[in-house]
Amino acid sequence: MFTNKIAILLYTAIALFVHTITTAQEYSFERKISGYKNSSIAPVFISPLGITIDTSNNHVYVTDIDRVQIFNDKGELISKFGRYGFGEGQFTDASRMIFGKLGFLYVLDGHRIQKFTKEGKYVTQWGTFGTGDGQFAYLTGIAIDSMNNVYVTDRGNHSVQKFSSSGKFLKKWGGLGVNSGEFNEPEDIVIDKQGYVYIADANNNRIQKFTGNGEFVASWGGYGVDKGKFNYPSGLTLDQKGDIYVVDFNNARIQKFSHDGVFKAKWGKLGITENHFNAITGIAVDSLNNIYTLEAGNQRVQKFTETGHFIMLWGNPTDANDQFYFPSNIAFDGSNNLYVMDNNYIQKFNTQGDFIAKWGDIGEWNSQYGILSDLSIDKNNNIFIADNQKHCIMKFSPEGKFVTKWGNFGAGQGQFNDPMALAIDSEENIYVVDRDNHRIQKFKSTGEFILQWGKPGAGNGHFAWITDIAIDPTGNVYVVDGKNHCVQKYSNTGAYIMQWGTYGSADGEFLNPLGITIDKDGFVYVSDTEKNCIQKFTDAGKYVTKWGTPGISEGEFQTPRGLAIDNLGNVYVADSDNNRIQKFNPAKK
Repeated sequence: MFTNKIAILLYTAIALFVHTITTAQEYSFERKISGYKNSSIAPVFISPLGITIDTSNNHVYVTDIDRVQIFNDKGELISKFGRYGFGEGQFTDASRMIFGKLGFLYVLDGHRIQKFTKEGKYVTQWGTFGTGDGQFAYLTGIAIDSMNNVYVTDRGNHSVQKFSSSGKFLKKWGGLGVNSGEFNEPEDIVIDKQGYVYIADANNNRIQKFTGNGEFVASWGGYGVDKGKFNYPSGLTLDQKGDIYVVDFNNARIQKFSHDGVFKAKWGKLGITENHFNAITGIAVDSLNNIYTLEAGNQRVQKFTETGHFIMLWGNPTDANDQFYFPSNIAFDGSNNLYVMDNNYIQKFNTQGDFIAKWGDIGEWNSQYGILSDLSIDKNNNIFIADNQKHCIMKFSPEGKFVTKWGNFGAGQGQFNDPMALAIDSEENIYVVDRDNHRIQKFKSTGEFILQWGKPGAGNGHFAWITDIAIDPTGNVYVVDGKNHCVQKYSNTGAYIMQWGTYGSADGEFLNPLGITIDKDGFVYVSDTEKNCIQKFTDAGKYVTKWGTPGISEGEFQTPRGLAIDNLGNVYVADSDNNRIQKFNPAKK
């Protein structure tokens, strides 16, 4: 249960020998459930969120959750760097980026800004979670002025902050509101050659223009579908002539304006073919004024002329049933059918691993969904999905038909800031990981708020980076905290019980714990994306065993994320970067 690469897949059988506390037990590889057949010959995107151009050579840089991929202007992969983690040069939420005047690359990563050479060598970083100067709730946009000062938009704090190129705080402005100079989810920022700053004020459906010191100059837009109107403007770029291109997210189009907001052109609509879009997450321009768009929904880059004429595209080829790009989360229904979350799709398989159905295609959820992060299934086979872009929980019928949803962006009861995981107890209550609010929220299955617990920090009942949640047979709640490298255990009312784990590579320690599941006997299984293994514990946190090593071959994983256990005790692992699900069969010796 969890969210969001090019891998050569070797489909082989493995035999893994582990020991329980009382009885030796062998976890034998039974089968691979699907896989991405073309990942060795085509560029693969997972959940691409940022794009920028090195105008010295027109190389295209794309962020993809935990890495940066570099392409030439023909879409051919040149190199890549980064991996999942919280350390220097690692990423957990890589999004937008930009090149500075001296050729350094600045990448937004959740609550921090990381600086690299253009080849991907780490230089420095700054930023922590919070509301103060130099602190961020969730970074969304970045721009650099002619003096090499760095400006960022913070969606969670509804503000803009300005820094020197080395990260020294210089200025901040904004605040939640609808007046001039206030914001409601500022999503992106650009700066023109005259030093004017343009902000995509997404939930106010407008573009605001400021001086470099934050003095309001003008604004334009408004909600709608007509030219010059927006439905959640979420991305910006400037061409060499000073014209501004706006990602009109929910209208699935690009609009072009002069520097003073005069409408010039628009193109695009919802779809999967060329010149159509699904969930545009980034936009950039090269030295020849060609426009590049990035789509999380279609997992691809499209290239256009400055007037919107299609040139080419690259990325994931048209997907087929029984293929995965980046399977991140898995769950079982009451009949032991397996559901796999893969970007914006859910696929369903029977107990033999045969494909049954798929839903979530273009046009099916487009009015409801943004980016899917987790799923869970109740005893009636209803499917609940966490959407960490629209900040909501959605409910679907067993056939994949939309039923209802609740939640929106915020910090109040029933609001979310990146809901990343969820779990359902025996009474049909829904527990949601509200990651960037550092808390767990509990709801009835109808969405009625019950209670919440948690706060930022590292102590008991505090969270730094919650990645997953699970519930044991007695109703206790287990939470994985990736940044605190631990598992915490609570009652179903949120009362703290205990925790275990510390940073390290020894048995029972964690480097980057991510996914969690619990079997019918109460044993706890945790995936570790950096150790590339699965560890098994008692419900009191006592280490039992582990299996898996890094790699693509027998008994190996690349970024194992979601975990699930069927009613026979078989363990399923979403082996995300190997683009496959692996099933392990326990057998007593």
